[in-house]
Amino acid sequence: MKIRKIQIKNYKMFNDVTLDFTDSNGETLETIVIAGLNGAGKTSLLQLLSTEP
Repeated sequence: MKIRKIQIKNYKMFNDVTLDFTDSNGETLETIVIAGLNGAGKTSLLQLLSTEP
């Protein structure tokens, strides 16, 4: 499964965020790197993705 887009509302520090994992042609990216400073939400994003609906 490849994720194309995620919209997050009211989850921990994410009030209203949309993450788009497609290139300029609309093709799904093969590799996604999640990087940022401490406290930016990297672990929170991964926890959200690992939860069952």
